[in-house]
Amino acid sequence: MKLRAEDRVSMIMTDKPKCVDQSQSLKHAKDIMTKFSVRHIPVTKGTELVGILSKADIDRVKHMELGAADFISSDFFDVLTISHVMTQNVLYSSTR
Repeated sequence: MKLRAEDRVSMIMTDKPKCVDQSQSLKHAKDIMTKFSVRHIPVTKGTELVGILSKADIDRVKHMELGAADFISSDFFDVLTISHVMTQNVLYSSTR
């Protein structure tokens, strides 16, 4: 699909995306992203959008975990919450 300047975001956006709460574990977010085959997932605090979590964010944690394997006794993904690794202050647009 080729987009034109006058096309609306609503033509390509995901309607009613899956979201995760910032207090949930990184493992939970990873499981949701795998289950629904998404590379980015909105992060909320209650009903407010507070960030976005990407596959790249999760990959960085995987890299940290591998590099620190000798020093870490528990799995990073169970210990870290989404708020530790998400991108904050995201820009967004409303379709209203």
